[in-house]
Amino acid sequence: MAETSLSGIDRTLQILQQIATSETPLNAREISQALAIPLSSVYRHLVSLQRWGLIGEAGGDGRHSAGPLSLQLALRYQNDAGLSTLARPLLMRLAKQSRETVALMVATHFQAICIDLIESQQALRCAFAPGKGQPLVRGASAKALLAFMPASQRQDALERNLATSAERNRLEAELSAIRTAGYAESDGEIDAGVWGVSAPLFGRPSHLHGVVTVMAPSARGRARRDEILAMTIETARRISLHLADDAAS
Repeated sequence: MAETSLSGIDRTLQILQQIATSETPLNAREISQALAIPLSSVYRHLVSLQRWGLIGEAGGDGRHSAGPLSLQLALRYQNDAGLSTLARPLLMRLAKQSRETVALMVATHFQAICIDLIESQQALRCAFAPGKGQPLVRGASAKALLAFMPASQRQDALERNLATSAERNRLEAELSAIRTAGYAESDGEIDAGVWGVSAPLFGRPSHLHGVVTVMAPSARGRARRDEILAMTIETARRISLHLADDAAS
């Protein structure tokens, strides 16, 4: 069956995301198996991505990784990311107060992605980095993003990330509780021994920009849970006020 224009674009971007999130370069067969896309179709999309410089060959053995246009996009994003510029002073203040790692996270259909990070200066700290992503259905950052994003976008994300209606219903119930509480909390959901709390950032009512997250070794985070939670919520509130002022100006 011939692909429609939209499904063709979606598949191309799906392949690009698979390459972007892989820890190692991928060949066409690996991509085909991971995404359940016919091998002939994968080759066709790879040709387009490579022609536009979004991917490039890695090692000359048919494996692909990010291309030079990806770097241009990343640099443009860093230069134009108003959210990061506006939030950074308050993120740095939160990192100093909490003495833990602080991250600014945003959502795509498939992932929660870190766009800024202030690392803890303590010897035992959580390892993360700008550009790193995590599943959009696990962990405090992802669940806070899911809970407060528009319902239609949330439903699409759940359908893309969870296979069964039972899984989606269980997570929907948890997301409802997160919306009521105003924050999300997790302990060991993605990496064992890592505790985290996330609060949403709104530029105006119901317009989600991202979340601010504090992550810490589990024992240390649990011991200071209420203190760090209060700091995180207050920081999110202050950033949201700045976002609203910026939108109004």
